[in-house]
Amino acid sequence: MLLDSTLKSFAKIHIFSILTKIILSELKKCVFLQTKKIIKTMPEIFRIFGMRFYFYSREHEPMHVHVKNADGTAKFDILEKEIVLVKNEGIKVKDIKAAEMVLEENRELAIAKWNEYFGKSINDENR
Repeated sequence: MLLDSTLKSFAKIHIFSILTKIILSELKKCVFLQTKKIIKTMPEIFRIFGMRFYFYSREHEPMHVHVKNADGTAKFDILEKEIVLVKNEGIKVKDIKAAEMVLEENRELAIAKWNEYFGKSINDENR
């Protein structure tokens, strides 16, 4: 009788353990899919020097690029004649300067990626 009760308890614990593993596995899949979905909504221009240069899929004018590294994030406007730092949240000054130089050197690529993704300037839709 005691053995029977112990076996039933063990069986319940074993079933609970298996169900927990299945649930955790499904949760991991959901997190992976959500992460994949987020990445798709943040088109990447390129990665260099530990920095990720990207924009969001539902952006606004003026044309701009977001930069992210291990320290924080920043935003640069791409204007007709210059690249302008709009916001810096935690990125070191030396990394901001590097990001600005990279954007200056790759200005045409950033503009091309923006136009490729949006198909045309966002302001053209209002004309």
